[in-house]
Amino acid sequence: MLLLCGKSCAGKDTIQKELIKIGMKSVVTYTTRPPRNYETDGITYHFISKDEFLKKKEEGFFAETTFYDVLPNYTSQKSDIDT
Repeated sequence: MLLLCGKSCAGKDTIQKELIKIGMKSVVTYTTRPPRNYETDGITYHFISKDEFLKKKEEGFFAETTFYDVLPNYTSQKSDIDT
């Protein structure tokens, strides 16, 4: 597994596209922030409410989580990491 992290406009999307070209798999992560006008649920992110996030976290659905009260949360589901 390779995790790309960086500030906005750091080139994460460009690197991701190149890695996909050479056969790496990309997963769709979850976020509690609202979608931007060019983003599609289930493709860019899975957009969920904070309540949904907390319920799924309690159920053990996510591989890892960090919960911020005010900021958006980003996370991955276990089944994407286990495959």
